[in-house]
Amino acid sequence: MQVEDTAVKNNSKRDRYLLTKEYAYLRSKCIQNISYTLSFKFEHFSDFYEVEAIIEFDIIKPFDLILECGAHSIKEMEINSHKLSNNEISSVWKDNSLTIIPILVKIGRNKIKIVSKSRFSRDSSGFHSFTDTESINHQYCYTVGPPNYAHRIYPCFDQPDLKAYFTLKVTAPDSWVIIGNTPVIKEEEMNGNKNWEFEKTPLISTYLFSIAAGNYRKIAYKKTTKVPLAIYLTEKRYFPLLNQADEIFELIDAAINFYENFFQIPFPFKKYDQVFCPEFKYLGMENPGMALIIENYAFMSRISPYKIAARALTFVHELSHMRFGNYA
Repeated sequence: MQVEDTAVKNNSKRDRYLLTKEYAYLRSKCIQNISYTLSFKFEHFSDFYEVEAIIEFDIIKPFDLILECGAHSIKEMEINSHKLSNNEISSVWKDNSLTIIPILVKIGRNKIKIVSKSRFSRDSSGFHSFTDTESINHQYCYTVGPPNYAHRIYPCFDQPDLKAYFTLKVTAPDSWVIIGNTPVIKEEEMNGNKNWEFEKTPLISTYLFSIAAGNYRKIAYKKTTKVPLAIYLTEKRYFPLLNQADEIFELIDAAINFYENFFQIPFPFKKYDQVFCPEFKYLGMENPGMALIIENYAFMSRISPYKIAARALTFVHELSHMRFGNYA
């Protein structure tokens, strides 16, 4: 995917905006009722992706509004129906933040639209992309939002207490699989691509919005559970994990049931996916509805360590009852 020469380039030498505690506190007192509609476009083996972000929010008292944006370039920007020129965008876009022109916003409901292109990362921050060139030339992408990398993925008010509703739409090659925080509600094939649309999320922080996209293989749990369960992983991890998947699902289902009973609160999301990510530099990231896990935890051995762990837990439980009886 080529970045248009007409787009305004990001000239910041920093990798993200340095948000201060004082400004974060001020902004949290001045805006509310935030929603994002994010439309991503992906192409095979591109270094870039495009995202159209429509951000709606209420301003409850006047202040100097800043919106974080760590994109590679901005092709289009509109504030409450006023389309900014390239010169205007250049003048307000400094150090990965957009200082919103005060006369273009108002007390009450506001709308900002930004069409931007961003570069995939290779360090598990922002939107990471890995291409398996050794064997099958598949591409695997996933987002890592913490601590404040979300604005490297899409323009946003990137602080945890400014929770928002997210609506995700994706256009990607039809051989790709797309995983989001919420279930898919629509898939439509078109000219070698596929359009995906997802349910609106509940209120979540910007860093918890997540996507995984690429040639992932899916293993779905065949048994009916209160929370639908699935595993996504790379081609080379798929077949070794098939004989272990049911044990993983059984453990997860047991854990969900245990904590629902313990806290007397139903599981708050409509699904629970596990995505095993290549080149993931953390052990895991527990996003709502989809946990990202280091790929090495998808064991290649035919002897399942999950079965060993389950038997060990059962043995410890039985031993505690033998020692302590009804007091265990």
